Amino acid sequence: MPVSPIAPANQSHPLSRHRRHLRATGADPEGTPEFAKIYSGEMTYEQFEALEDARSETACIGWEPYMYPPTLPQRLYGVTTPMLLVWGTRDTVMPRECVDAYQTALSGAKEATIAGGGHRPEIKREDKFSRAGNEFLS
Repeated sequence: MPVSPIAPANQSHPLSRHRRHLRATGADPEGTPEFAKIYSGEMTYEQFEALEDARSETACIGWEPYMYPPTLPQRLYGVTTPMLLVWGTRDTVMPRECVDAYQTALSGAKEATIAGGGHRPEIKREDKFSRAGNEFLS
């Protein structure tokens, strides 16, 4: 199967849209070596299709209002699995209000706010993310 660059010159190409979205998920992509390691280079068509599948699932789950569909409380009713909601203060993808709404819908969910973290705090704020996860699991 041919390999396609993830950031082609044609800015309307679907891979360019994905590159812009991926960059928006990091609070500081240029200052995060791990970001380039994970998201640079070539992308196979299979990987592109997997990204498209994930994007369409996200749209189904979180369309309106943004990232919090009106049916979510009913979908989550009765969920008893312990959950940790992790949110970075520099997240430009998931508004703070969504975290509050998820916490209300998931009774008993804990929250960890990562100062300076973007949408993917496990990359830029790995130490704080790991600490929050370890505290939650202990």
